[in-house]
This record gives sequence, C-alpha cells and structure tokens, in this order.
Amino acid sequence: MIASVTALIRKLGMAVLLSITVGGAAFVILLLFSSASLLWAGLIGLIIQQASYFLNGLFQIWGISSQYHLW
Repeated sequence: MIASVTALIRKLGMAVLLSITVGGAAFVILLLFSSASLLWAGLIGLIIQQASYFLNGLFQIWGISSQYHLW
C-alpha cells in the first residue's frame, strides 16, 4: 500500500499536466468546430458538428491511454 501511495505522489503532477493538455486541446478543437458549424449553416455545418463528436471520442481515448502509460 505504501508503494502505491508513493507512486501516486510521484506521478500526480505529470498526470494532472497531461489531463490539462489533452483537455485543453480537445476544448480548442471543439470550439473551432462549433464556430465553423455556426458560420457554415446547412449540411456542411451539420457534418462539421457531427465530426466534432468523433474527435471528442478520440481525445478521450488519447487521454485514457496516455494516463495508463504514465501509471
């Protein structure tokens, strides 16, 4: 148990930094896609908006896998 807590304390800063980086990148990409879909109303806007959900899933997978690799 002590070894687990020690590993947690040692890697906590890197895990938080990694989460902020991946979350910030996902937020910026989703913000750009949302603004693009507002500018191009119609079918292109709908396609862009639906593609943002796909990218959100990719960012979630990236975050989970990078934290798994860190731990």
